[in-house]
Amino acid sequence: IQFYTDTNDGGHSEITSSQITDSTLQASFILKQGFVRPYIGLWIRPADGKFINLSRFNTIKIAAKGKNLSNMNMHIVSEGKEVKNNKVYSSSSFVITNITTTYTIYKKSFKIPDWWYDTNNFSPTDNIQPEWEKVSEISFATGLTPEVDQERQLLIYSVSFIRDNNRVIVSMLLIFVGFALFLFLVEFLKTTMKKKEITINYKPVDVEDKPDNT
Repeated sequence: IQFYTDTNDGGHSEITSSQITDSTLQASFILKQGFVRPYIGLWIRPADGKFINLSRFNTIKIAAKGKNLSNMNMHIVSEGKEVKNNKVYSSSSFVITNITTTYTIYKKSFKIPDWWYDTNNFSPTDNIQPEWEKVSEISFATGLTPEVDQERQLLIYSVSFIRDNNRVIVSMLLIFVGFALFLFLVEFLKTTMKKKEITINYKPVDVEDKPDNT
């Protein structure tokens, strides 16, 4: 785990203090003019250099809070065989407040950013797909914060990857209910259409004509 700034992009943002423990990743920093969009961030990489397999997960839970921050970007770097440097960046974002909150990001919300296509001479129509079973890096970076020279703070308490099947279960229940209603409707129509045949027996009655008294 390591914090970084925009110095590689010509920026001058500064991390004034940082702390990495088994329960908190914390950084106080000041965004400064230099890069068109000043930022700081932190990356997480496997110590043994191996890949992280995220293929079986579909949801990320992040417990965090920020001071003078509005949103954060999350980047997942995976291997890409079609790319020269073998790195495919997928990004998503979430709103962050000054209250400790657990934020939820769905993996399907991650998209390859436009700058990656421009840098690697690809087009969105090339259908480049991240290899989720071969993730080499997970990183967080500050988002749109136009004000500079202001003290800010980021605290991340946990990052969890889970498989959330609630949507699948709800979808299956809706399909089951819809199928049950369909069967009920079919049976109702069958019952309605099977009308009993009613036979009315009658006996002719002779009625004498009344005499005309006129």
